[in-house]
Amino acid sequence: MTEQTVVWSPLSNLLLYGKTTDVAAARTAGLTIALGSGWSPSGSKNLLGELKAAKVVSAHFSLGFSDYDIVSMATRNPATILKWDAKLGTIAKGKFADLLAVKGVSGNPYGHLIKSREKDTVLVTIGGRPRYGTKKAMQQAGGSGEALKIGSSARLIDFTSPDQDPGIEAVTLAEATTRLSVALGNLGTLQPHSVAMSAAIADGRVSLTGWRLALDEQFGNNFQLRPRLAYDGVRIWRRSQQQPSRCIRSSWMASRYQVIPPSWTR
Repeated sequence: MTEQTVVWSPLSNLLLYGKTTDVAAARTAGLTIALGSGWSPSGSKNLLGELKAAKVVSAHFSLGFSDYDIVSMATRNPATILKWDAKLGTIAKGKFADLLAVKGVSGNPYGHLIKSREKDTVLVTIGGRPRYGTKKAMQQAGGSGEALKIGSSARLIDFTSPDQDPGIEAVTLAEATTRLSVALGNLGTLQPHSVAMSAAIADGRVSLTGWRLALDEQFGNNFQLRPRLAYDGVRIWRRSQQQPSRCIRSSWMASRYQVIPPSWTR
């Protein structure tokens, strides 16, 4: 029998639908539950924030999830779902050392992690290599990188890679920040250009080579990021649209697949 799983995004679900997945029933049915931060307009800005949302929702609706359960939804459970648990998800000999260290050494470690803020992050390692952290912790771990500040705290971040994919441009944090600032200031012109380019690719007028950014939740961009599901929603036609907007009725489906109606984002 195929293992049944569910990805839960409580904050986004509640903001969009006023309710969320019945994760208590999912747990009772034996489903493996993972936690996801949703998408940027309505989800948490990162997984650390979604841990807090899950804890609040669990307490408010008396779902009975412990701090250990909630942290597992962001670590061992998704690794199990993806069949990566032999290498990821828990701290054990022979697994990749993808680690997050935060301030504090006392109390319940799982509850302490959930309460932590971004400024409490001391060190992040990927495959045992220090990638981000306080300047002191990075240097003690033998790491280096570009300097930045989080609040008043000096940090280092390392984007270098000895096995860099030649198809991916090496960009510094400073350059990435500049490019994103310019792009965000020109979204009004970038979005129509992206749609026109997608149409040109679909028509065969332009060949798709190399890497290309596909904006999240931009339908009709020839990048199918979602499973093909039988549509069971209300269709709303607009004169300015070639295709009807799609309104998903099932909050379970929205949580399981993170399907967001485009009509709600315009």
